[in-house]
Amino acid sequence: FQWIYANFNVTQYLDLRVGKLRIPLFAYSDYLDVGYAYPWITPPSSVYDDGPFRTFEGVSMIYSQPLGVLDSTIQLYGGKTEEDLNINNKFKTSLTLKNVRGIAWTLSYEWLQARASYYESKSTGDLTSLPELAPLLSTFQTAQNNIGGDFMGDILWEDDKAYFAGLGMTMDFEDYFFMAEMTQVRNAHALPVSDINSYYLTAGIRPVTNWTFALTFSHDRNRYKSDASNKYWAAAARYIRDNNIMPGDNTLDLFGQGAGDTTDDLTELQQVGGAMMVAEASGFARDDTYLFNVRWDFHPNADVKFEYLYTQDGTSFVENAFFLRPGKNANADVFRIAIDLVF
Repeated sequence: FQWIYANFNVTQYLDLRVGKLRIPLFAYSDYLDVGYAYPWITPPSSVYDDGPFRTFEGVSMIYSQPLGVLDSTIQLYGGKTEEDLNINNKFKTSLTLKNVRGIAWTLSYEWLQARASYYESKSTGDLTSLPELAPLLSTFQTAQNNIGGDFMGDILWEDDKAYFAGLGMTMDFEDYFFMAEMTQVRNAHALPVSDINSYYLTAGIRPVTNWTFALTFSHDRNRYKSDASNKYWAAAARYIRDNNIMPGDNTLDLFGQGAGDTTDDLTELQQVGGAMMVAEASGFARDDTYLFNVRWDFHPNADVKFEYLYTQDGTSFVENAFFLRPGKNANADVFRIAIDLVF
């Protein structure tokens, strides 16, 4: 079950929920699975894919009371969770979150709704189980054992602090509307996990009864980390200096080749550093998405939606050097149709 909890009505304004709950990160967190509630087929992925976790097990308090002419709802929550994580559609692992705690505050006034949310926790991801990373982690650990330094702490995902902050606003004047959300995700370390800044802007009109037309622009920029490689290069430079390593020397066996190691030490050090840079860039993305959608409410409890989506998928210079031809991006055109029903 994604949701299974007990709700206690403590007072007229205060509810207490205990069990497995949705983490209230976004404006549409409470009804992500109810497509009828929003204009798109699915909410913009640039923002809504930033929260790799959707639920937690714990306690939530919801306090709702008018503040003058404003309707105010404040939600405080805390707990823990463990989920499978898909990082940028490239890496899959398990994710454990401890000390989950956060707050979400929503203010509403007739045509205006504003929302702010904040969340933090300690996160751990099992990178050693990833077939794509396990050999690299073994090589990096061997390098640290041989040349010293402390760069593995910036690679392994163990009890790292994670933060999330979001702002959202909706202005609905019946015949036309505007929507926007922006989010930030920060993770202290972890090799393939980047710091993410995302937002979307939506403008729509309802020129005739039961028809909605909307344009959405969304942006997603994931900054890959270089902490580990910076520490690695510093340790490598210190090792070369202290041991007076010269071109052609072959005393360091970073790859565990033993007697069959014919690669000189300087080349091995450069190869390991290059592999680390590529691994760090694996979490990078810079996507711009343009979305045009049409919604027809053909029944009081049903609608049909048509969408055209164009995505410009940017890459970093490291990814260009190792994976793509320089200047080439992976762009995509998608047309979708969906029917939403509510009962």
